Amino acid sequence: MTDYNAEQLAQGFLAANPALVPRPHGQQGPPPAPATIVGACNSVRVTQAGGALASLLMHPTFVPLEHLYRKLPEASMFAATPEAPFKYELGAFSIPNSMAFVFVDYKFRLFRLSGAAAGDTVPLEDERLSTVMGFDVDISSYRQGQLFYEIDPVAVTATREGTSTTSGGSVGAPSENTDFRADFPSGGLPRATQEQFTTAQFVRSAQPAGAGASLLPQTSQRQGPLPLPFSLYVKSGQTVRFFGIVFRPIPIPIAFTEVSVTGLLMPQNTLDAMLNGLKPCVQDGGGV
Repeated sequence: MTDYNAEQLAQGFLAANPALVPRPHGQQGPPPAPATIVGACNSVRVTQAGGALASLLMHPTFVPLEHLYRKLPEASMFAATPEAPFKYELGAFSIPNSMAFVFVDYKFRLFRLSGAAAGDTVPLEDERLSTVMGFDVDISSYRQGQLFYEIDPVAVTATREGTSTTSGGSVGAPSENTDFRADFPSGGLPRATQEQFTTAQFVRSAQPAGAGASLLPQTSQRQGPLPLPFSLYVKSGQTVRFFGIVFRPIPIPIAFTEVSVTGLLMPQNTLDAMLNGLKPCVQDGGGV
């Protein structure tokens, strides 16, 4: 093996990098190398083991879970009123210890008798009975979402006060050496609109069922933007319950109501690690 001293190593480095050789004042070095054009031939390619099949495989840590619950109609469904709504449980399940569940999708549906044969049923048309009943998803007495559904139609107001935003007072955070107080306009509190009174009346009628304005309408769609990924997280020991709430008499015979839910069951520490990796990072002001 040949031994190289420090001087030989330095000379070899300068020979391989002529642009770093010291030049007399005013003398220019060699022109820079032409810019590299990024293309398909000089890009780094990554090939998964198994090709495209690897992206379709699921690790055994994640267990697919799918439940379907169906309930027959009750006589109270055809006699419910806003003052006395009928609430019933469609289904429920609990998450085992040290496990977690992630919702991927859920769907509520109504079925009616087809009339073609005894016992034959068909799904009820979408949006039918949407003004007489709704549904609720409860995760240990908590709803994961900012929901507001005006299920009960309200009358159009004669003025724009029903749709315009009223600029009321603002409640600010307490500052140093000041009292926490609300700063209202000099004219007093803004007047409530007729639409607010009508909406509040429906919320009071649905409130005995526990859902209020968060009551999901009778539709084949779930909550949230449909093009975006949907996730509801159920931690270890929590219970998921699905409810149907009838606040007006159902005017047609129905065969049954159902709810289907699908998602992934996994260890709680696995979900925590995945969410920690997805946590947004904020450069200015610290991390989230």
